[in-house]
Parts: sequence; structure tokens; C-alpha cells
Amino acid sequence: MRGWGTDDGAAAVDRLLQAGTPFDAVFAFSDSLATGVLHALARRGLAVPGAVAVVGFDDVRSARTTHPRLTTVDAGIRAVAHSAVSLLDERIRGACTGGPRRYTTLHRLVVREST
Repeated sequence: MRGWGTDDGAAAVDRLLQAGTPFDAVFAFSDSLATGVLHALARRGLAVPGAVAVVGFDDVRSARTTHPRLTTVDAGIRAVAHSAVSLLDERIRGACTGGPRRYTTLHRLVVREST
């Protein structure tokens, strides 16, 4: 795979289907890839989630408007962005003290019609 866009997701599924690789689910690294997967499966007449379940990762807004609506993982990107900006602000102000710090965010599965 060369990229992370919709066309790349569709191309990946096309390659699987052309190779005759059996599968009944796809977990895509991003919602953009998963959207391409949905398009490729629809083009081939494969029902989602009947024949293949599809899950993305990101919970971007467009995941709510695909057909079927995309099940996805919400990785807490807003919390990640807030932490990153706060850490950058500390560094710019010279307020960083101590060693490395670790931050984690809660992830949640957003179940929609694609699974």
C-alpha cells in the first residue's frame, strides 16, 4: 500500500479479492482507508456487514455518513491534541522539568452499521 486515502483502501480490497484471499472482516488503519474498502466491496456486490464487516480508526465526521455508516475506533484525538499543545507550550515557556512523561487517552469503539 502506498498511501492512507480512500483509493488506497479500495485498491487493497481489490488486490485481496483478485488474489482470492478469503476474508470476512477488515480493520483499517484509518477511516479514509475503511471508506475505500466500503466502496470497493459495494462495487463488487458484497454486502457490509453481511459478507464482510468493516471497522475504521479515527472516528472522522465522514464515518457517520458512509453507507453503511462506519463502525470505528475513537482514539480520543482531541485529548491527544490538547496534551500535545500543552506540552509544547510548556517547552516554549521553558517550564519543562524532569524526564519524559507519558500520556494516555481513552479509546472507545463506536459501533455503527458496518459491523
